[in-house]
Amino acid sequence: QPALVLTKNAESTGEWNMYTSTTELSTCSYLYANSTSSEGSGSTLCFDLVSNGFKIKTDNADRNASGDNFIYMIY
Repeated sequence: QPALVLTKNAESTGEWNMYTSTTELSTCSYLYANSTSSEGSGSTLCFDLVSNGFKIKTDNADRNASGDNFIYMIY
């Protein structure tokens, strides 16, 4: 299971979002990588960490917009 997932919609000005194995993934919490805000959460922004990566569970534009390119880093 990944320890860190970093995501960014390359087509928007939205934030870089970090999910770690220590954040409350069941409540969909994430950390901002490039903002003065430190943390966010929302039930429409969830994804699951799985043994070989992650599974997106949303159609939110910052995570999974149709036709957009995304940057993902998994560690």
